[in-house]
Amino acid sequence: MTNHPSTLAAQSRAAESAAALTSLTGVERHDIAVVLGSGWVPAADLLGTTVADLAVTDLPHFAPPAVEGHAGRVRSIDAGGRRVLVFLGRTHLYEERGVDAVTHAVRTAAATGCTTMVLTNGCGGLNPAWSPGTPVLISDHINLTGASPLHGAHFVDLTDLYSARLRELCRQIEPSLPEGVYAQFHGPMYETPAEIAMVRNIGGTLVGMSTALEAIVARSLGMEILGLSLVTNLAAGMSGKALNHAEVLEAGQAAAARMGDLLARVLREVEAVVVDGGIRAHGAAGDLARAQAWVHEDPDDRTRTELRGTIDAARAHDPAALADLADAFGSRLEFGTAGLRGRLGPGSNRMNRVVVIQTAAGLAAYLRERGGGAVVIGFDARHNSDVFARDSAMVFAGAGLTPLVLPRPLPTPVLAHAVRHLGCAAGVMVTASHNPAQDNGYKVYLGEGSQIVPPADAEISAFIASVAGQPLSSILLSDDWTTLGDDVLDDYVAQVATLVGRHSPRQARVVYTPLHGVGGETFERTLDAAGFPPAIRVDAQFEPDPDFPTLAFPNPEEPGAIDLAIAEAKRASADLVIANDPDADRCAVAVALQGPQGANGLQGSTGEWRMLTGDEVGSLLGWWMIKRGATSGVFARSLVSSSMLDAIAGAHGLACTQTLTGFKWIARVPALEYGYEEALGYCVDPLHVRDKDGISAALLIIEMASALKEDGRSLADVLDDLDREHGIHATSQVSVRVSDLGRITDIMDRLRANPPSSVAGIAVLGMDDLEAPTDGLPPTDGLRFRLEGGARIIVRPSGTEPKIKCYLEVIEYPNGTELEGARASASRRMEALRLAVAPWLE
Repeated sequence: MTNHPSTLAAQSRAAESAAALTSLTGVERHDIAVVLGSGWVPAADLLGTTVADLAVTDLPHFAPPAVEGHAGRVRSIDAGGRRVLVFLGRTHLYEERGVDAVTHAVRTAAATGCTTMVLTNGCGGLNPAWSPGTPVLISDHINLTGASPLHGAHFVDLTDLYSARLRELCRQIEPSLPEGVYAQFHGPMYETPAEIAMVRNIGGTLVGMSTALEAIVARSLGMEILGLSLVTNLAAGMSGKALNHAEVLEAGQAAAARMGDLLARVLREVEAVVVDGGIRAHGAAGDLARAQAWVHEDPDDRTRTELRGTIDAARAHDPAALADLADAFGSRLEFGTAGLRGRLGPGSNRMNRVVVIQTAAGLAAYLRERGGGAVVIGFDARHNSDVFARDSAMVFAGAGLTPLVLPRPLPTPVLAHAVRHLGCAAGVMVTASHNPAQDNGYKVYLGEGSQIVPPADAEISAFIASVAGQPLSSILLSDDWTTLGDDVLDDYVAQVATLVGRHSPRQARVVYTPLHGVGGETFERTLDAAGFPPAIRVDAQFEPDPDFPTLAFPNPEEPGAIDLAIAEAKRASADLVIANDPDADRCAVAVALQGPQGANGLQGSTGEWRMLTGDEVGSLLGWWMIKRGATSGVFARSLVSSSMLDAIAGAHGLACTQTLTGFKWIARVPALEYGYEEALGYCVDPLHVRDKDGISAALLIIEMASALKEDGRSLADVLDDLDREHGIHATSQVSVRVSDLGRITDIMDRLRANPPSSVAGIAVLGMDDLEAPTDGLPPTDGLRFRLEGGARIIVRPSGTEPKIKCYLEVIEYPNGTELEGARASASRRMEALRLAVAPWLE
């Protein structure tokens, strides 16, 4: 595919049609597409179980049928586990709607994920042995229309256009099937006997008015093509009879059962072909075939070499290699509101240069449709992050956008700031945040500086799907992109430093670790710009290192992640520990316990220190924002976070709203003053960074701790005060990591079908299925159980990891009793809930 304006417009229309098709059918992705031509429509009922049946006019950019025998409908069919998209009819060139209308169904099918295209037609036969009703495999075609369905300098190879593999599969099903060369005329008039003689002389054996232009576009989109003609009459001059359209329809009706049975058997088998003497392949061309094709396309020497080794092992029937290919090529890494995130390596289901280039091309097409503009690109220090950033810049430049690349690995909040600061149409951050070292990711922001939300994710995904099957070399690249200087970082540092009051105390003694990520430089510069003394480094974790050598998981929430920092804090007699995750958009805090009571003890302690929960830090920051003078605006939290923030805000006359999980939702709250989610994410300056920001949050925590220290108090003391005033809001989480995502679906289905009436002896007052709009929230996969006494349980799949999570909250009011006694009661109730929900996740 080229970046010719007509091509981009055609692909954009296809993406819109595909998005509408997904919405109306409820089917996220199709595998195979079938176009039923003249005489073939009666066969549709025999292809499989109909999931949805629509008029093509229900979809944008489709025209109603203009020819008898073309039903003008589209069906989503389940054919033996294959999702098949069937078009009952087509648009012809002679209808004068333009060549893009002729091929629109093909482009739409590709945009829905189809990798195999079956094109059928009714035609005239030049072989006297082919009586009406004879099916013929198309081996090649001759385009006599004088038209091309491609635009611009698009040099598509049409060698073996009609798949030899699929033709052989058809002959295994019906050995007597003949083959022929199909010649397409413009129409609508039938050919003359002289024209038929010409076709015979140039090698044609079938004639009709469709198929060739559709096949060319299907090949340009990387689809594997099967062509099937139904001979409905002998060609002009061969039978001695005049030709008419009625005999075409009659022949199709007579052959419907045979054609439907043949097609149904082909569809059932097309994804179960034996390759290389016994390897069962999955997908339209098979995992092994896809891997072999990938080797030829992949621009990365390292992943090419890795994949060749896996292919060789798979050919030797190595089970691990076969499983690896099935995982790498059995599906495509899904682009969602979090962008992409996955394991590094070759394959469509992995993070690699091919997937990133295709993703960037899809995003570029989406942005061009909306006027184009500048795209700022940031990257962290993970393996290949800089390469993925450069590839994205070259794709954006080739698409006519203006790419601006940050100068070196920098935190995600700097990129989020840059989108707004530079007035960009979009931003891309190459990062996998706190995922393991073998992962990477691709995070997308739009022009207002927030992460994408539906329907933008589906629209971008459709554009990506429309380019993913084409040859990688057809995506235009350009070196016309700009590497920015430090101006953006300087502006970010200066802006964050202004959040701290000029006369605030600055005496807290802080230990800091970026957990081998990219936060160190920016944190230290910001701390200095705000007038604080330098923090004490955890030297073993300070420099960026993509292998995270001191950590099993570079996630500050994981047990043991900040042990080195706590050990350093003990040695240095520090007041608190600050840890950023590897891309510095999250912030963890640990404090020294003050005496026997300490802070909220529900999570236990680590020696003389304890890491605060995300809810505790979220409550402290909310309290501090009010203490600093926040008297207007709206506070926000995710629905799985503690309701303590609601109580704090309400006590000071401020509104606090709930959102779905993720800062893509929190950042969009109108008049947002402050927002947080329990997973250590905090937004304290939404005017400049509309995302979680671990640097600015850390600065305000240090300011708060310094001010409290000057008064002889601590963060733990404030937590005590909040518990006395608003009640103890104890929160906890139970989660399970799975290897099979189907297990998560099973758990959610089971809970929906059989919700509990009580949990740990506490009555369930009601269940909210969050897939239905609830409390003004968009639908999401989650369940909320409201329990007696203010407790609640929320169950949902993780949006970034293969986990299912239960979020628990219990509320206990001291009511004149000592705080520790009330906390102990809350702890007992929480432990009972934890034990009760654990079997839910089995």
